[in-house]
Amino acid sequence: MQKGFTIFESIIYVVITSVVVLSLVSISWTFINNHTKEKIVMEVNNNASFTLDKINYYTNRATALDNSTVYDTNPGTLVINFPTDPQVTINTYTKEVTFGDQAVNITKLQLTQSGSSYDLTSDFVTVDNFVVTDLSGSLDTTVQIELTLSYPITSTRTYEYEKSFTTSTTINKK
Repeated sequence: MQKGFTIFESIIYVVITSVVVLSLVSISWTFINNHTKEKIVMEVNNNASFTLDKINYYTNRATALDNSTVYDTNPGTLVINFPTDPQVTINTYTKEVTFGDQAVNITKLQLTQSGSSYDLTSDFVTVDNFVVTDLSGSLDTTVQIELTLSYPITSTRTYEYEKSFTTSTTINKK
């Protein structure tokens, strides 16, 4: 009676073990990639949601749009007037950020009020398009905002994502 494995049995066991390990690694890699893509999509969508909510918040409380609002160009500028509060300006600016060891210029959206500026978008997305369109009629002041955000690709980022958002809001004249 022989004890141990024959060389043929050993090869079979090594092949089976290799297939199982490779399958597990492949499945794990797929989950990691899908999770990364999901985080990128969420980052873009959350930035857009926050930005458009802020624009709606301020325009719903405004009495008028200022004449210095820049329409129908990219990048646009939205200048909102209030009866008692200072004016609010929403526009873009360029900022250099570092991903890994690579410096990248991104375009950010900012809100300026009373001389203080606040970023509306994070350092992980760039504003590719910000257009303000005047849809006003004789009775109301309405603007359409077109916003395109993307997650830029770099040497350390292998997945790019871009999405466009459009909203309209009417100024409630008080």
